[in-house]
Amino acid sequence: MEKKIIFGKYIQDLNNIVRNKDILQTRSFSTFSGSNKINLSESLSHGNPLGHIEPLRALLNLPQPHISSGTHKDFNQIGVTESSENHYIVSVFMDVKNSTIFFNKYNNNQIALIIQTIQAAAIAICSLFEGHVQRLQYDGLFVYFGGKNITKEKAIKSALHATSFFSYFVKYELNELLKQYEFDKISTRSGIDFGDDNDVTWYRFGIGEASEVTTVSLHTSVVPKMQSNAEANGIVIGNNVKERLRLDEYSSSVTYQKDGKIIIDDFIINQYRQHKFNWQSWLANHFPFVKRESNKIYIDYDSNKNAQIKQFNNNDNELLRILGYSTGETFISPTGIPNVTHYGTPAPNNSNYGIIE
Repeated sequence: MEKKIIFGKYIQDLNNIVRNKDILQTRSFSTFSGSNKINLSESLSHGNPLGHIEPLRALLNLPQPHISSGTHKDFNQIGVTESSENHYIVSVFMDVKNSTIFFNKYNNNQIALIIQTIQAAAIAICSLFEGHVQRLQYDGLFVYFGGKNITKEKAIKSALHATSFFSYFVKYELNELLKQYEFDKISTRSGIDFGDDNDVTWYRFGIGEASEVTTVSLHTSVVPKMQSNAEANGIVIGNNVKERLRLDEYSSSVTYQKDGKIIIDDFIINQYRQHKFNWQSWLANHFPFVKRESNKIYIDYDSNKNAQIKQFNNNDNELLRILGYSTGETFISPTGIPNVTHYGTPAPNNSNYGIIE
């Protein structure tokens, strides 16, 4: 059956880039200012850095995301009024594997825009789940999930959701496009670990303007290595993540081949374990619009076709917005001013409908 593409706007942008060899050098690229804002090229995002993620956001029924970068807002006092602080965090490192093969066919401007677009998708997906972009490393992304007003369990789930949806984007949508250009070896890999309060300390490193607030923890340091141990479009998690959420049904041994033999690689360092994470089963079991088909999954863009979801204020049952679907296109009423005359029944128990915990 024909599947609609949930990340279609990113795919359209990439298709335009690889077909156009005359990309101008004067094009504006993504920049981090350290002030919690990203300015994406208008040609890629039509003036809205998060506009391309709207179909997924609507299916998830999540609030409009905010892009957070630079110093994490919960720890901006580090190095100013506090020298350090112990506090949990979930660390994620994700990158694109084999991106250097683009140099075989495309010019630098095209490659920059390809990487920018893939990176923009990763940033948007992480932002959708309240991730904080700590730093960019060319085609890699280091992200924190969690903070002082987020539970540890929710932070871990958010990291699993974000990396799983990004893996879906690369495996099932990006690669369908790249196959046309003989670049279907492109893949993503992610590493995730959770460090509890006693295991994570926040410091400010560097001097003057050349500084950042970051964490010192085994569980921060191991995620790039876990990422490198992941298979194509795979995710590797630390034992803290597995045990905290009891993820036995989604976990298996990390393996690699050596001299024609499969080697089990359970330990990332000393006696600390790593595990392969089954993100496809995770998505299919946690989101009703993710469907199984044989050994694959796909996002059913029309799973809520003709349905309406009413979203209410937690405090006074004020109807904030109505989400509806018609022929696969998402309709969202103006925030705070529903475009309907009948408001319907208030949400039971003063709760929002459809919020993903």
